[in-house]
Amino acid sequence: MKKLKLLFPMIAASLFFSFAGCQLFDPNAGSSGSNGTGSENTDTGGTENSGPGSGSSSENGTVSGDSTGGGIGSLLSGYHLVWNDEFDRSDADGTPLSDNWWYDIGDGWQACSDGKNPKNDRWGNGELQWYSDNNPKNTYVSDGTLKIVAKKEVCNGMNYTSGRIVTRGLNTFKYGYIEMSAKIPNDRGVWPAFWMLNNDIYDGNGWPKSGEIDIMESSVNLWQSDTVYGTLHCNAGFGGSPVFSKKASVKFSDGKFHKYAVNWDDDHIDWYYDDVKVFTYTPVSYDTAPWPFNDEFYIIINLAVGGGLGGDVPADFTSSTMEIDYVRVWQKDSGYTDRNDGLSTPTSTVTKTIPSGAKIIYDSKKTSAYQITGGDVWNGGWAWKDYNAGNDVLKQIEFQYLSGENSCGGWNLSPLSYSANSKLHLSVYAGHNFSIKPVKPDKEFFTTVSPDGKYQWIDVEIDLGAADTLTQLGFVSTVVQTIWVDHVYITE
Repeated sequence: MKKLKLLFPMIAASLFFSFAGCQLFDPNAGSSGSNGTGSENTDTGGTENSGPGSGSSSENGTVSGDSTGGGIGSLLSGYHLVWNDEFDRSDADGTPLSDNWWYDIGDGWQACSDGKNPKNDRWGNGELQWYSDNNPKNTYVSDGTLKIVAKKEVCNGMNYTSGRIVTRGLNTFKYGYIEMSAKIPNDRGVWPAFWMLNNDIYDGNGWPKSGEIDIMESSVNLWQSDTVYGTLHCNAGFGGSPVFSKKASVKFSDGKFHKYAVNWDDDHIDWYYDDVKVFTYTPVSYDTAPWPFNDEFYIIINLAVGGGLGGDVPADFTSSTMEIDYVRVWQKDSGYTDRNDGLSTPTSTVTKTIPSGAKIIYDSKKTSAYQITGGDVWNGGWAWKDYNAGNDVLKQIEFQYLSGENSCGGWNLSPLSYSANSKLHLSVYAGHNFSIKPVKPDKEFFTTVSPDGKYQWIDVEIDLGAADTLTQLGFVSTVVQTIWVDHVYITE
């Protein structure tokens, strides 16, 4: 067990607390990169060769030009094609191949063609369309391309119809270079998207915990022509807000095919538009909150009408078409390695000898004279939870999302007076750095954990300084993580 003796408080100037200094969440604050490193490509020389497409580098997320060339023959060495649909074949009725695609159907409350039911009113975004089931009016293949058509027509109480095709249950992927070549509409009131969801979203962790990869979204109403976004959702984003979202310029108003892709690696995700890498997401840690992207995901292509991103639909709207040339998935010849920072939940507590006369706040083996009376989410950290580690009950602290630069939560305590030079002791099972903030004294004690991200028991000792009364104990983290605590006591 690693032992840390903290004699000097290290107070980060950027951390502010409300209960005892927690920085409050600002719902209007930008979400890009708050739980990971979001970077645009700043390599100004030469060409990008880090993914299976190559092209000029971009400083500002801007790409342009026709991308009808390239194709499978342009693939860089080290990757191989694992799945594709060139839309040169269709089912007998002209709809996309049923071996490759299911349909999400209706307004979010209907069972889809694979039997899954999202139970998500208007797809959670206030969308105005009814997604049809295998209807060639809305999804059909002709002349080597797939057309998804949004139409103004009344259907099941909705005023518009459209198509949303998914590979869920048929073809799922874990990592890879995922690319679509498409003409996306330059029309107001519609919201074309090429994206991915975790295969367990409807019968597993649910959204946003299971993760969402938005490869491309466009809204002429909200972002004007020739602007697309790449976005990630996961549990590290507050309330489902994006943990990462950046825009780039792609001149789709030219009516030509453009390529939209991600290179989803085992430790980061790059976005490529027309073979140019425009930005990158690298999580602050590989715990599940900022990195659920180590699981099977499926592909979605849809054309929504109205809603949160589609915006107002013009009165003269009749139809809008998204045309897809192909969808292709490549993966590394060398394979991938799951990253989870060595996260392992404790199976038992750590052995600890508590001195006679110690003032016990919490201990899984002993009765505490001083009680934890409550706790709450103060800044994305949920501290009021028991965790059964075998026969031992530990206190679990979940830093669920970052608000600003940190997450914090803590315990309310029955008042505990202590003399000068007393020491606070805790045993903590953790894999990343964290801070402990006794109140009082109103000081933050920073704890360094092994940089390899492997979880281990850490023995923490804090010199409390002058005599005072302890009423609260806070925990602070600058990364999304979970820690477990036992053997909390004061010696005088």
